[in-house]
Amino acid sequence: MSVSQVVMTPSTPLLLSVLYESVSADERRCVVCKETIKQMADAGFDGLLSHLEDAHKGYQAVVERCIASGNTKATPDMFKDEEEHEAVVEDTPSASTSDTEISVRPEPSIEQEPSRGFRLHQGSRYSKEDLDALLSCIEEILPTSGQQWEQLLNRYHQTYAIPNGRMTRTTPTIKARYYHLLARKRELPDEYCPVPVQRAREIRRRMREVSGQSGRYSVSEGERQSIAAVRAIVEPREQSSDEETIPDEEMAQFIAAEEAQATAPLSRRKRPRHDEPSGDDHQALVDRVTTLEGELSSLQRELLSLCEVVLNTTNALEEEKAKNSELREELARLTGRPDLLDADTSSEEDASELMEEETAEDEE
Repeated sequence: MSVSQVVMTPSTPLLLSVLYESVSADERRCVVCKETIKQMADAGFDGLLSHLEDAHKGYQAVVERCIASGNTKATPDMFKDEEEHEAVVEDTPSASTSDTEISVRPEPSIEQEPSRGFRLHQGSRYSKEDLDALLSCIEEILPTSGQQWEQLLNRYHQTYAIPNGRMTRTTPTIKARYYHLLARKRELPDEYCPVPVQRAREIRRRMREVSGQSGRYSVSEGERQSIAAVRAIVEPREQSSDEETIPDEEMAQFIAAEEAQATAPLSRRKRPRHDEPSGDDHQALVDRVTTLEGELSSLQRELLSLCEVVLNTTNALEEEKAKNSELREELARLTGRPDLLDADTSSEEDASELMEEETAEDEE
């Protein structure tokens, strides 16, 4: 059953109550991996169900076992038992299989991801560990070209897939998986999205910072076309039956947009070409120089006028000082106080007051 097909029936809250425990009013903790999922009040159960679909394959069978046995909460061991049970079922030959077919069946090995179809079979789906390893490789390399995506694919195989016996991938499918994460829950803020979606968005921001296009989370026109192509394919089928595949021809638009973006040359800023000036340009320069010379001459004349004003003011001050000295000498002679001649520091107000006092005494 897909997330888009699950409706809010009594079975859905019961299913979530078995697989989640309450942390706060808007947070739930998965009892299997202990990851805390934020849930907006108006978002319904989409975030919780998306986490189960991405990280815990076979969760519905585990819930059915819990209900049948009377358990109110699932445990991680139940999922391990379920995975072992599925592995036994897949490896058990059917009754119609002949002994000859069984005898010539090849030994299991690291299977190459099927070339047809980007919606993988159940055995080819990404587990939580697969997705975590893939995002870690993307975070480390931050690919912006086709060559870097190939390098990322080799890193994923050498560091995770081959040592752990996991299925190897192809470059188009890991790119499609990454863009699928970017296209999911695009109307919700980061804190209300599953952790893989948050990591994919952060990777995109870091890629844009590396390319010198820092800012809010946004994508270029080529990337927008790629995401739109993935969204048009995966959204109608998202979380549909595990056996469903998407034909290669439906992914042609995505692949073409990706290849065009990967092979497109980087735009470089060209240096301006210095051409010889034309006759009109030369005449305009001559006129401009003539205008500037006229303005400079005008400023020089104004400066000379200011210098004359300063010189005249200085001469007037010297004359005033000479008059003040004569007045002090006359005042000292009339009052018999020679110390007034040394009172260079006395203010003009003090001198005026003394003259008024002496004038009053003479009148008496």
